[in-house]
Amino acid sequence: MPSNPVYTHGHAESVLRSHRTRTAQNSAAYLLPRLRPGLDLLDIGSGPGTITVDLAERVAPGRVTAVEVSEAALAITRAEVERRGVQTVDFAVDDVHELQFPADSFDVVHAHQVLQHVPDPVRALREMIRVCRPGGVVAVRDGDYHAFTWYPALPGLDRWQELYQAAARANGGEPDAGIWELDNRRWAHSRLTCAAGLRAIAAAAPASQGAAWSGLADSLVADVSADCLHPSGRFQRAPDDERVDAALLLPIIRGAVPADDPRALATIEAVATDLGREGFLYRYREDERPLGQAEGAFLLCGFAMALTEHQHGREVEAARWFERNRAACGTPGLLTEEYDVNQRQVRGNAPQAFVHALLFEAAQRLAAPWHGGA
Repeated sequence: MPSNPVYTHGHAESVLRSHRTRTAQNSAAYLLPRLRPGLDLLDIGSGPGTITVDLAERVAPGRVTAVEVSEAALAITRAEVERRGVQTVDFAVDDVHELQFPADSFDVVHAHQVLQHVPDPVRALREMIRVCRPGGVVAVRDGDYHAFTWYPALPGLDRWQELYQAAARANGGEPDAGIWELDNRRWAHSRLTCAAGLRAIAAAAPASQGAAWSGLADSLVADVSADCLHPSGRFQRAPDDERVDAALLLPIIRGAVPADDPRALATIEAVATDLGREGFLYRYREDERPLGQAEGAFLLCGFAMALTEHQHGREVEAARWFERNRAACGTPGLLTEEYDVNQRQVRGNAPQAFVHALLFEAAQRLAAPWHGGA
C-alpha cells in the first residue's frame, strides 16, 4: 500500500483556482456550530488553505495544525495563511494512515475531500479518531464517485467516470471511499445478504438452475454459521467480533434463513435488547461507552426492525417501531441517516436515500399481512 499516493487532481493553477473557492461556510457548514474559541483543531489535507484559515479564525486562540503529504503541498497552505495574516496555524507533513501526533491531541479533526485520495480510508478514519480527544469531533466530508449520476444519460460522462475511477485507483486512491464504512473482513451480514439474494434468484429461475443457486445460498449460510454463530445462538458481526449488529436484520427479512429459524429469532432478540433505546435502534456498539455517545441511532435500522416485527406477526410492535422512526425527521419532513436520541435532533447525511427507501417499503408492507419475498 503506497503511503503517499499521487494526488489525482494535481496542483495546477486551474485546480487551485477552483479549490480556493472552498470556504468553511460552503464546505464545512455542518461543523461550524460545534466550533468555539480555544479548541485545538487538526486539518488533514489542508490544500489551498482557504478552509484552514476560516477554521483557525473560529477557534482562535486555539491552534490549528494543517497537514499535507508533502512540503510542496504544504507550501500552498502556508501561502494562504500568511496572506490572511493568521498567527494560530502550525504546519506538518504527515501520513493520515500513521499520524505523528499522540492520542487525544485535538478537540476537532477535520478532513475535506481526503478519503477518496488515500489507499485505506478506514485506517485513515481510525487514525483521526485516535488523535481526537474524548468528546471531540471527527468531521469528514467526501465524495463517492460510484454514486454520481446525471440526467439525461450522457455516454461521455459515463466514460469519464470510468476513466477517473481507474486513474484514481492507479494513483493509490479510493474514489468510492464514501460507500463502505467497514474494513474488508468476513462480515456475517454481507454473506447472509448474498445468500438472501441467491434464494430470490433461485425462486425465479428454472428448477435446474434454481437448485444450484439455492445450494450456493445454503453453503453461504453454513459458512456463516461455522464462524459467526455466537455461543448464545445468535449471529455475530464477524469471526473475530462477537458484537451483534442491526445490519443482520436485513438478510433475515430478505430470506437468507427462515423467519422462524432459531438463529434468526435469537439475533432479533439480541438486536432489540442490546441496541434498542426508546423506540430507536443503533447499528452496533462502537465501544464501552453508552449507546448514543459514539453515534446516533440509525433510522434505517429502526425501519428494518419494524419490518422484522411485521414478518413475525407482531403488528403492534411493528407499528411502534415504524411511527417512532418516521417521526424523527427534520423541518422539511425528510429523514437523515441518524437521530440523536438524547438531544432529539437529526444527525448524519441529509436527506439519506436508503432510509427513505426502507421507510417506503415498511409503509407499504405494514399496510397488509406479510406475504414473504424480498
